Amino acid sequence: MPAMQTVYHIRDGAVPMYEIDARHAVASFPSEWASEPWPASKATEKVEPKPAEAVLIPDNWKEMKAAERIALSKKVGAKGNINAAEADAAIEAYLAAQPKPAE
Repeated sequence: MPAMQTVYHIRDGAVPMYEIDARHAVASFPSEWASEPWPASKATEKVEPKPAEAVLIPDNWKEMKAAERIALSKKVGAKGNINAAEADAAIEAYLAAQPKPAE
């Protein structure tokens, strides 16, 4: 089994990852990931978020399988291990927050 390593995200703190993924995160995103815990002064600094890309939600998303809706909800910002009802709520919240097209 691949070795696990704990790395530290500037906002989320300790995150266990496969060693190869941990090394990649630290090397590729040094302003967000570190091999050691972040000093308190750095951890409270704001990390500039990447501009959000619009996620295309199909008109028939409610008819999709639960696993597909959960995956879609992750694209719109759902975090953690969620169930289908939580995924649906995340998708509905995303849709409600989108600007309405001009008529």
